[in-house]
Amino acid sequence: MAMILEHRKIDHKYYLLKVEDYKDIQCGQFYMVHSPNKSHLLGRPFSVYNSGENFVEFLYQVVGEGTKEITEMKKGEDIRIFGPYGNSFPYFQNKKIACIGGGVGIAPFYYYIKQMGEHNDITLYLGLNEGSEVERIFQDLDCNLVVQKGGFITDGVPYTKFDILLTCGPKVMMEKVVQGGQKAEKPVYISMEERMGCGFGGCLGCSIKTSRGNQRVCKDGPVFEGKDVFYESLGN
Repeated sequence: MAMILEHRKIDHKYYLLKVEDYKDIQCGQFYMVHSPNKSHLLGRPFSVYNSGENFVEFLYQVVGEGTKEITEMKKGEDIRIFGPYGNSFPYFQNKKIACIGGGVGIAPFYYYIKQMGEHNDITLYLGLNEGSEVERIFQDLDCNLVVQKGGFITDGVPYTKFDILLTCGPKVMMEKVVQGGQKAEKPVYISMEERMGCGFGGCLGCSIKTSRGNQRVCKDGPVFEGKDVFYESLGN
């Protein structure tokens, strides 16, 4: 159990949950977060939005009964969280990096840029729905911020101008980033989002097909090279 330090609504879709935690967290990892209703046995995978000496923060959306119940939890209450799990985004120095996020897939890029912004030239592309105001919690980062509401954020990315591309969000969006990266001959790293049972590789419920065979998003990922996941659409 961990104590909730802060819990607030960002806009009509997004919530920010800050929980007491003292673990060493790498950029791109996630936690399994449980609703207060113990009849919901399975946790929900929440990417780490931010971390500090005594806390971890999660940016999340309501997608079902479990996350709806989490929104009702208050500061000072205890919540069940387990983690961190999974691997991390690669660390680079002196690179031009594009971070491309859509939907709740924008969450892991705050912590990544917080750690990497001083050492790299980073542009953050946020693809959001009309009416969203979540971009304001990214405005303090050391990066170039590009926000698009409606349409396809992938259409406005100058792929050839970057050394590295990172993406997280809907599969169709990430696939377009991978395809754009291949045409520009740039490496792409993706963070996969899948429904999970355990979070540490025991149940095999989050297995995906890759060029290296079936792999578990929670244990072998969530970060993969894009060419390994979308190899069929790339013609590999």
